[in-house]
Amino acid sequence: MDLFVGERVILDDEHIGTIRFNGTVEDQVWLGVEWDNPTRGKHSGQFKEGPILFNTIVPNSATFIKPSKRIKTGRSFLTALKEKYLDLDLLVNSGTPIQQESSSSCLDIEDRIGLHKIALQFSQFDQLRLIGLELSQINGAGNEEEIDGLNGLLPSVETLNLSCNLFSDLHEVFKIVSKQPKLKELILSSNRFQFIPDRIPSLPSLEILNLDSTLLSWNQALFLVTQIPTLIELSLSNCRIQNISLLGHSHHHHLSVLNLDQNGLTNWHDLMRILHLLFPRLETLNLRRNQLKITPITKDESLVSIKHLSLVGNQIENGTEIDELRDWIPNLTSLYLTGNPLYDTQDVKKNRLLVLARYPSLTQLDGSQVKEHSPSLSTNFPQELAPGFFLIIR
Repeated sequence: MDLFVGERVILDDEHIGTIRFNGTVEDQVWLGVEWDNPTRGKHSGQFKEGPILFNTIVPNSATFIKPSKRIKTGRSFLTALKEKYLDLDLLVNSGTPIQQESSSSCLDIEDRIGLHKIALQFSQFDQLRLIGLELSQINGAGNEEEIDGLNGLLPSVETLNLSCNLFSDLHEVFKIVSKQPKLKELILSSNRFQFIPDRIPSLPSLEILNLDSTLLSWNQALFLVTQIPTLIELSLSNCRIQNISLLGHSHHHHLSVLNLDQNGLTNWHDLMRILHLLFPRLETLNLRRNQLKITPITKDESLVSIKHLSLVGNQIENGTEIDELRDWIPNLTSLYLTGNPLYDTQDVKKNRLLVLARYPSLTQLDGSQVKEHSPSLSTNFPQELAPGFFLIIR
């Protein structure tokens, strides 16, 4: 099979992966595939007990398979769009010119030249605001004729979901979305892009970008952010981003929501320092399911704009870290802390009192509304603690 390294494939219309090797080993042609579902894997690129022929992003997520017809490489965006949103039976029975043509032509209706123009007229594509083409085996924008067919086809679309498809080149996505002038939200989760363009087209309306489970690096994601100045919300959950850096990137004036859930982040100080420099208007920060412990602030790098923070499932152990958190993010109104060791040592009521005494600005804690603080909170709180527990409020 003529498959290139980095190409996205699907096996048996179910299992998605990336070609990491295509060649002859021991006189037979083998494909090395890194599977999106790592539990299908058996190794990280080693052929039997022999040489390592490629490397994987996720350890032990690869297997070798023989080329076969069970392997597919996907289809164009327009093909998937027509299959889901174009009612061909309605067109054939509607008395339109396409009905008259079908009686005298043996050509397949989907293959006719100019079908996209008829679809625009009779399918109400121009009124669609949300398009959901997740799990549609899309690998690109298509040929030049198909790309031209997108001109003016989707003028009202505001949300486009292309998650879990077969894109290997992000440039193909931008060929599609550049034809949608009102697009506000783009969902690309669970696509594994192997090729990132040096420049992207202008996307003047795009505000929300979801890159969850794409395994893009922090620098790749940051490059995209700097190319989209209108962006307000960025999601990078489960991308294995264990460290972040600046690398010359300037700050982004509009980003207010950032999701870094489940990335294995460990360095709190570097994370806060870089977010302080990059996103001066950040209001909502999701750091769930990382490995963070809160360390002291060393200079005035506090993130005064952040109002909402989730630290669920991290490594916060004691009240001193809550004090440090208040120094870093002094204006919080909403905080989530469940799933931390801090909550393993005291009962729920005492945990809430512990946090609230240290963070009087909170109006919501772990999803529950906080009643207005009464004067008795600070005076009665020490009596609520277990014997031998000393409280220091700075």
